[in-house]
Amino acid sequence: MYASGGTFSVELKAVSDMGCADSLVKTVTVYNNPTANFTADSVCIGNPTTLTGTSNLNGVPPLFYSWDWNSDGVADATNNSPSAQNTFTTYGNIPVTYTVITSPNGGLLNCVNSITKNVWVHPGPSASITYTNQCVDAQPLPMSGITTTIPVGSITNYAWSYGNGNYSPTNPGAATSHSYSSAGIYVVTLTVTSNNGCESVTTNSVQVYDRPYGNFSYSKTCFNKTTTLTAIPSASGAPVVNFNWDFNNSPTTVEASGVQVSTTFSAAGQQTLNLLLTTAFGCKNTIPGNVYINYNPKANFYAPKRSGCTDLCINILDSSSVLTGPAKNVSWEWDFGNGQLLNSASNGANKQCYSNSSHYNVKKYSVSLIVRSDSGCVDSVSKKGYVTVYPKPRADFNWIGEEGDVLTPVISFTNTSEGHSNFQWYFNDALNALDSTHNNPKHYFTTDDPKTVNVYLAIRNSYGCKDTIMRPIDIGPNFTFYIPNCFTPNDDGINDTFTGKGIGIKDYKMWIFDRWGEMLYYTNDIFKGWDGSVKGHEVDGKTDVYQWKVIVTDLTNKAHYYVGHVTQLK
Repeated sequence: MYASGGTFSVELKAVSDMGCADSLVKTVTVYNNPTANFTADSVCIGNPTTLTGTSNLNGVPPLFYSWDWNSDGVADATNNSPSAQNTFTTYGNIPVTYTVITSPNGGLLNCVNSITKNVWVHPGPSASITYTNQCVDAQPLPMSGITTTIPVGSITNYAWSYGNGNYSPTNPGAATSHSYSSAGIYVVTLTVTSNNGCESVTTNSVQVYDRPYGNFSYSKTCFNKTTTLTAIPSASGAPVVNFNWDFNNSPTTVEASGVQVSTTFSAAGQQTLNLLLTTAFGCKNTIPGNVYINYNPKANFYAPKRSGCTDLCINILDSSSVLTGPAKNVSWEWDFGNGQLLNSASNGANKQCYSNSSHYNVKKYSVSLIVRSDSGCVDSVSKKGYVTVYPKPRADFNWIGEEGDVLTPVISFTNTSEGHSNFQWYFNDALNALDSTHNNPKHYFTTDDPKTVNVYLAIRNSYGCKDTIMRPIDIGPNFTFYIPNCFTPNDDGINDTFTGKGIGIKDYKMWIFDRWGEMLYYTNDIFKGWDGSVKGHEVDGKTDVYQWKVIVTDLTNKAHYYVGHVTQLK
């Protein structure tokens, strides 16, 4: 074995067992092995490491180089370059074996040398992001790299990229925060650097929750009535899970919860409220708004006159209050209590008549009014016994017996009226024509001629209601006839002629006959009697008896027949 390379003469002597000897001398060339060596970067795990060969080939041409990255006896890389790169996957002192092979004769003879050296690979940090998602109105959003780890060494910088174009390149502390202008999902990048310059990069998605949006609708409502409110979440916002309502304009208090709620506001007109929306992530939004509570009509009416005698006709007028705008009264529904109903679109005067068929009892009528506005609000008023109708007395009378006649012109009257307290008779003739003293009077009619007299009876009750009746009383003709049975035609002015007398005579005929039946005299004028002469000649004046015949027609055209005897005296 040669300690170093060079050219050497080598002699070989050979001696047989018989003592014979021979020798041979040749020149031997001994080549030096290479001296393997290398240098390496101080690198971070996971980063390419450059290993630079610094071997001495000792004058022999190189053949190839071999690297065993973990010195396990298995070559991991063979190449013709003395240097190489490797990315180590573990950190610490990593044994690397470097083998250099030379060949003085193009590969027929190989000279080999290896060296094993430790390469220091710095450990890299393991970046990690912790965060808390926030609502857009509850920022900044906190983030931290506090959970980042490194086996050996320390973290010297936390560089943040917030995913919206904003950066924080230098940040020695692990904690940071950032405010986003709008809701969304943002990819945050954290780059941590160790004291040896090793880096670790990680990303994570943080979310900024959107606020909820919405509106509400409400039912058209009248004062003192229940208003129904319905929340209408907007599709553009985050899903809403809680709907709270503030009715007293103090969002710190909640008066109702739910998508649809009902309430009764304490006043009419415009009312303010707040709809408080909350998402599943706890994001909140307050939706202010107004509702208009319509004023109710105030129904009322009056009648300038509402009591009187039947038939009572009066005007009933609407006196409902003017409705606070913008609503207005549009409908008036009347029940006048007398069977008359009216649904009107105007509030004009209404003329109504009320009757009372009783002659004694007061009758009252109730009147009701319902007023509606164009908002559907309603008010009503009912006034019981509002209209009073006094009873009207009934005037009537009769009289006793037959109708009066000129012979008996005294009539007895009976007052048969009902419901009266005062009366007044009017007999319509000149004598004692008025009588308010005698309820059932007798009256003498001063007339000699038949006629019809209109008798009036006027009555009045305690309410001042009156009635009058008129009945025609016939003072009719009566028929009487009288004729004497003797006469004395002596021109003394007493009983000088013979004729009849009577009342109620319309037509008169008289015949005079002697005892033998010969007609001596005829007249059709009751006022021209027989003077006792016969055919224009005076008789001898002796006493004698004659027959007579009379036909009298009364005023009713009834004929009355009479016959008899008359004695002519001296």
